Amino acid sequence: MNQTRADERSLLRRAGESTAHENRRNAEVRSVQSAALHERSAAASTRAAEFRESWRILCVGLVGLAVGLVPGSAAGVFILPLCHYFGWSLSMMSASAVFGGLGAIFAGPLQGLLLDRFGFRCVVLTYIPLSAISVAATCLITRNIWTLYLISFIGSFVGSGCVMYYVRALSSWFEAGRGTAIGLVFAAGGLGCTLGPCVAQYMLDEYGWRLAYLSLAAIVTLAWPFSFAWLRDRGHLLANRPTGIQATANGCTRRDAAKTPAFWLIISACLLSGLADGGLFFLVPFFNENGMSQRSASYCLSLLFAASGVVQPLLGLVNDRLSAPLVAASAYLLYAAVFVAFGLAGSRFAVLESILAGVAVSGVSNSLFNIIPRFFGLKSFGEISGLIQAISAIAGMIGPVAFSLLRDTTGSYTAPYLAASTVAAGASFCMMLAARWPMSVSSWKR
Repeated sequence: MNQTRADERSLLRRAGESTAHENRRNAEVRSVQSAALHERSAAASTRAAEFRESWRILCVGLVGLAVGLVPGSAAGVFILPLCHYFGWSLSMMSASAVFGGLGAIFAGPLQGLLLDRFGFRCVVLTYIPLSAISVAATCLITRNIWTLYLISFIGSFVGSGCVMYYVRALSSWFEAGRGTAIGLVFAAGGLGCTLGPCVAQYMLDEYGWRLAYLSLAAIVTLAWPFSFAWLRDRGHLLANRPTGIQATANGCTRRDAAKTPAFWLIISACLLSGLADGGLFFLVPFFNENGMSQRSASYCLSLLFAASGVVQPLLGLVNDRLSAPLVAASAYLLYAAVFVAFGLAGSRFAVLESILAGVAVSGVSNSLFNIIPRFFGLKSFGEISGLIQAISAIAGMIGPVAFSLLRDTTGSYTAPYLAASTVAAGASFCMMLAARWPMSVSSWKR
């Protein structure tokens, strides 16, 4: 009898302990859920505050990138018309990418240093008129191919920092909603890139290539009034920053960043990506060779940029919530798949191929400019971005030339696009590895 009562008391005690343990566990789960909900609510509140206080900076970025990327997006439209007008070969024309790459290589580190030293307002207000002048100067080229090479070098030297400038401004004023802000601005850039080939093709058909270049130069200048009126460096409006947002540019120096594996993996991915981009440089001639008219090919190029712009806000939201390197790795894999389709299917699925290529391009660009401030901070954003830009330019200089030589050697675009697909897959692998070595914010030197 006593043993039975002892057993009952023991069972009741264990049951009580189990119930208490379950209650504590449920309380802990509710506490974690409540904390997560509070964190999400606070993050949403901070993002809303950022957009309320910094909408002018966002508008400057929207207009600036929309018009600043127009000349570059229309470059492919002029390849065959200039070849026919001056009697140049495709290889001679593609060599202009080498000199454009040299301009970006020399300019990238310098632009980054100027950006970190003098602030983005001073740099942007100087860059816009110089970029417009360099685009307008293209109408002065002659039959001497070296005039084109010189203009390509100058234009790239002046204008290659366009994206970096506006992303630096956005990164200063947006933190919780940085990915979304960059996505919206890149969407505007996609809209500009969509209209660029259409405007260039229209002006080319109606008025000739010289006036087409002048019209592109005029479009670039539209960003200057907005930048002059609304663009302000962070230090000028510290009192108006949203509550809880850091006003100092923290982060690591370029030397500290170079000591991390992630830095070199990101550099490697950008190098491989630049090599693969040679396939996009010849997209219009590729469609022409596969039976499409010049106008239809130009519209497909516009469709690529339109798709890139449409998905940018969504990618911004994704990058605010997920690992940016993994998003970039996924975009590179899509890049590789699209190049395989170009090489094996030709232009039979031109519309779908152009749309998917646009999604891949937007995924890479949006993720990269979220990775830099997230991994390395803003302290040396310009210097690090300028170095990455220079590395990408080296690859961008080699890619189109290698692509055209491989095409001339094999007599088709199949081998070049399959090679570009392999290179893009390598870039994806580098980004996957970079996701394993993120730089801790606590390791930044403030």
